[in-house]
Amino acid sequence: MNIILNANILNTNSIRCEVCMTLVCVRELYREKASGLVAHNGLELNYWNGDKAVFHNSPESGPEICSYSDFAEGQDVTVKAEHWSGLNDISFRLREVLRENKSYCPASFNCEQAVSLVVYGVASSPQVKSTVAGALLFGISAYLLGGNGKQICAAVTVGAGLGLTKSKAEQLRQPASQVSFA
Repeated sequence: MNIILNANILNTNSIRCEVCMTLVCVRELYREKASGLVAHNGLELNYWNGDKAVFHNSPESGPEICSYSDFAEGQDVTVKAEHWSGLNDISFRLREVLRENKSYCPASFNCEQAVSLVVYGVASSPQVKSTVAGALLFGISAYLLGGNGKQICAAVTVGAGLGLTKSKAEQLRQPASQVSFA
């Protein structure tokens, strides 16, 4: 099934971008973020003519389509999933996200949520979920064990960090292949 992706948008730098290609496959990508704290999620767009680009969302640019090297930033990239069907829906949602040009927000519209919204139609972030779950688990445990305010706050911080670290490790684990964008 061939899909035409045709979106005229303005990115955050007010540069006009035009994408008009036949989309044949998309792959969900993760790489380590430069800060080392989180994994960065993107969506590889594979076109009929062999060209490839990556859709991602970042604090610096918001949602955009960029080159592999711009996405990878010198890091190894892990492929988490490939999608060969449902490309009509993916293409439509990608156009909508690019047109909307919503601002990046770590809690409500981060890179994982943008990719999840495009691929599955629902914004979801395992890293945010794990961070919140870890914070709640440790915070409630500290409260139930009679901790004071500072101890509960410290427990929440530790729990959030452990939750985020666990999720990041899972996202960067290689299920199928690791890609080099050199």
